[in-house]
Amino acid sequence: MGALSIAIAEQRVDLYGGSAFSVREGDVVLDCNAGTGAYVREALQAGAAKIVALEYDPRLRESLRRNFKDAIGEGKLVIHPEKDAKPADSGMRTSSLQLVILTPEETSSAETIASLKIDALVEGLKIERVDIIKMATHGAALKVLDGARKTIREYRPRLAIATQESEDDANKITEWLAALNVDYTPECQVCGIDTELFIRPDIVLFQAPAL
Repeated sequence: MGALSIAIAEQRVDLYGGSAFSVREGDVVLDCNAGTGAYVREALQAGAAKIVALEYDPRLRESLRRNFKDAIGEGKLVIHPEKDAKPADSGMRTSSLQLVILTPEETSSAETIASLKIDALVEGLKIERVDIIKMATHGAALKVLDGARKTIREYRPRLAIATQESEDDANKITEWLAALNVDYTPECQVCGIDTELFIRPDIVLFQAPAL
């Protein structure tokens, strides 16, 4: 199964949402490590008012631009970073979802994602609120969260965090959020089994009481 098939399957089972955690009409969403935009598509279909798609691979950013021209034109989707070199015009298209896939380069890494400062991005884009942050940051979750302290305290967004990587320890993330005194409650969305046959959370959802 290819990367696109996996991404689509994840959205079909609502891997990063479900019940109270799903995208709602009018939500403002940050998608950290957006890839080709499977989650972006679901969020748009659910009625998100604005999505900021964070993707550091230039070829995947080009995929996002091709896949979501209308949403970008309407101001519903912002891609960050905005500028990069023009990629070669190669790839494939799926007839069912019309998703353009361009082969990723090695420029997308946990170290690059870890440099993200969500607080600065939210301020720079003049975003008035954030309702959801989805993070699939390959070992950099705590570093990305550290750059989002102000955003989390001020807006208390629902959080969907991938914790498959050993660096993205669900207990440490839960403790980090508890230290912010925002009263986040964790909920394990899906679990896996590691090589030592221990059950581990792969996706953890967090929700705080409304202000």
